[in-house]
Amino acid sequence: NPATASTTLAFEFPADGWAEINLFNANGQMVQAVFSGNAQRGTNTYPVEMRSLPAGIYFLTVHSEKHSAAVKVMKV
Repeated sequence: NPATASTTLAFEFPADGWAEINLFNANGQMVQAVFSGNAQRGTNTYPVEMRSLPAGIYFLTVHSEKHSAAVKVMKV
């Protein structure tokens, strides 16, 4: 952080299972579905393409069957 054209999100899942990762702008609008599906236990990496997005503050949200998290990303 900050990001330019793209960034990579690394997230550790405690168990195999469903997960969803989305990118939202500062207005709360989803601008990209990064991943939706079955995630493997352990550390997973996901590329986030931001080339077409204007500079600003964004939020990556991670939801799994038992956990949720959000990460702030600044695109320059």
